[in-house]
Amino acid sequence: MKTIEIFMLAFAICSSAILTANPVDPTEPTSKTTSKEVKASMNKQLLDLLSNSRFKVAQETTVNIAFTVNSENEIVVLNVKTDNAAIKNSIQNTLNYKELKAKAIKGQTYFLPLRLVVTD
Repeated sequence: MKTIEIFMLAFAICSSAILTANPVDPTEPTSKTTSKEVKASMNKQLLDLLSNSRFKVAQETTVNIAFTVNSENEIVVLNVKTDNAAIKNSIQNTLNYKELKAKAIKGQTYFLPLRLVVTD
């Protein structure tokens, strides 16, 4: 009987250690504290900045952009998830350190999925 209790105690300790050791990906959103109006304003401004860029894509693709806002209210691109290095560099060069007019929360990570379509 004592062996079963020791085994159960060891199992509980190991299980709790495994569950608490699960790290959170820092690029995933953790809270929704920015209002919908501010997000809409940020999206509009980002799309306006990106509309001047001409991306050449062979097929429709989606690019996921992770960014934050620094203390000077400038966009800081953290990550651009795409397989195309030219598109990645172009997006980073277009958005990095551009002033954001919307009242975003400084230091919070934001995400923008961007769909690129083939045009003639």
